[in-house]
Amino acid sequence: PSRRGRCRCQFYRRAFRALSHGSSNMDVLVALGSSAAYGYSVVTVAVAVSYGEEGGGQACFETASMLITFILLGKYLEASAKRKTSEALSKLVSLVPPTALLCPPGSLPGAGGDDGDEAARSVPVADLRTGDVVQVPPGAQLPVDGEVVHGSSEVNEHMVTGEPVPVPKAEGAQVIGGTLNCSGALWVRVGAVGNETVLAKIMKVVSDAQMRRPDVQAFADRISSVFVPAVVALALLTWASWAALLSLELLPDLSMHGWHRASSLAFMFGCAVLVIACPCAMGLATPTAVMVGTGVGAERGILFKGGDVLEAASRVTAVVFDKTGTLTSCKLRVVDAAPWLPGLTRAQLLELAGSAESASEHPIGKAIAAHARAQGLRVAAPECYRACAGYGLTCRVGASEVLLGNREWLGRHGVSLSAAQEAQVAPLEAEGKTIVLAARDGQLAGAVTLADTLKPEAAAVLSQLREMGVQLWICSGDNERTVRHLAQQLGVANFTACVSPSGKAEKVAALQAVGEVVAMVGDGINDAPALAQADLGVAIGGGTDVAIETADVVLLNSDLGGVAVALHLARAVMRRIRLNFVWAFGYNIVGLPLAAGLFYPAYQIHLPPMFAGAAMALSSVSVVCSSLLLRCYRPPKLPRHCAAQLDGAASTRASVEV
Repeated sequence: PSRRGRCRCQFYRRAFRALSHGSSNMDVLVALGSSAAYGYSVVTVAVAVSYGEEGGGQACFETASMLITFILLGKYLEASAKRKTSEALSKLVSLVPPTALLCPPGSLPGAGGDDGDEAARSVPVADLRTGDVVQVPPGAQLPVDGEVVHGSSEVNEHMVTGEPVPVPKAEGAQVIGGTLNCSGALWVRVGAVGNETVLAKIMKVVSDAQMRRPDVQAFADRISSVFVPAVVALALLTWASWAALLSLELLPDLSMHGWHRASSLAFMFGCAVLVIACPCAMGLATPTAVMVGTGVGAERGILFKGGDVLEAASRVTAVVFDKTGTLTSCKLRVVDAAPWLPGLTRAQLLELAGSAESASEHPIGKAIAAHARAQGLRVAAPECYRACAGYGLTCRVGASEVLLGNREWLGRHGVSLSAAQEAQVAPLEAEGKTIVLAARDGQLAGAVTLADTLKPEAAAVLSQLREMGVQLWICSGDNERTVRHLAQQLGVANFTACVSPSGKAEKVAALQAVGEVVAMVGDGINDAPALAQADLGVAIGGGTDVAIETADVVLLNSDLGGVAVALHLARAVMRRIRLNFVWAFGYNIVGLPLAAGLFYPAYQIHLPPMFAGAAMALSSVSVVCSSLLLRCYRPPKLPRHCAAQLDGAASTRASVEV
């Protein structure tokens, strides 16, 4: 009895707290229903005794107890189901081992120690500091993010990036904490600890996402705010109506002997209305689906930054793709260098371009500088370096003023191509190659040609998006010939070329102005303005921190398939939310008339308050279980004709410009 009293007090305390703040919730209905049942039973017994009737009249003491029992059972089942919605976050937490093997200085193989095994000691991961070196034996999980300083192995990053194939790691490679070292021993220099690790950031994004609600939740909140007062009024109306009908004998088929028997039946209907109504099911419809959906996405290497992001992704009608590093593999290589300045050799042109680009963070610049170094050329540090995103750069290399970039950039500085030079580069651009023009001291010095390859899954993913009814665009800062060639390879009819970072954002805004819900997919700093402008910004995992910070959705790996899966999953989550609302509203639409006794005169069907309480509790459980079905989500399959193309992608991929 004391335990039952404590359980009942929980509802009363929460109900009083809600009422003291000027609001009402399910606890108010439970407190009113159980109190009314108990109070009415006391009055019924007293009246029955005063009339000399045996059995205490139509008392319903058990209703109050059973009502609390059923609701507590429902709460327990609901809590158990809701715990499963957070399994994705729990799995991420469990990936990090509690301890690590710390190697003292000089204990690395070849650095004065034997093999490092004896010197390594186990320490808590929390005690590690940036710069420490840890040993990771085969079959162990990496405790921290860092750089491999010795050893080679394959690392399974599936639990973080969703990529099923182990990734080879050797000296200089970056590794992520929580991933699994497969075959060989690794020695890793700690690069990030605590909240700075990739896994910690992922957990924060997932946790924050589950707290951000979509706009559809506001609808449920508005309904819930008036739901409880309306139910209380309906319960009083039900009780008064039945009491009047029975006391005035307006229903002759229902013989009621004694006023207390009539009022007992009227009370039963009123109390059932009070306890069967459930605002909780409506309140759980959205957050549980969002929790499961974001967790499923995280397991597949897709991070949604909130429930509002899921809602936006489900409404996307147009997707704008950046080209370099997004549709292409960004594995650029220099395939030719053509000097046009009299007396300038090919090696001198590459040396000039490599030096100018040695300070660049752009993939094109890195490729040119790396090629120059690989050729054994002298790469000097540039002076007065200034870059203009999407166009080119200007700097001083030795005594020469150097310009490097596209036609528009050189044109701004009064340098243009002759007809013969234009005829030389046009066929290369038509093949999808990238042309970087170089000028020295105001004179056109030559052109460096680079090539890249399409990502093998690009054609299949874009075909899948078309089947989903999404309009596709390619938006690039490259020349029109190159972008056109790429668009033709991918079967994309809409593209824009020679656009600056702000121009990409303007293109997104133009699509939004005609009613499109736009997603922007990019990976670089120059994509950040468009990612911010879009209704949904999607950052490729291999991209820059700026792009990832700006985006709403982050793909932890560079597989474009994540774009199609993200949109498909978002649509599945929103469908589930709508289904949950249909169930929650349908339950109340069916349950309230049944509880109010509308079918009792004709069919003698009624719902005792205790079973009404059980139905109320189970309605919330059913909504949570409906959301948990999202864990059975399966991503869309690639179109058959595209899947066949992927089998031979390694041999048929065409070179395209960056």
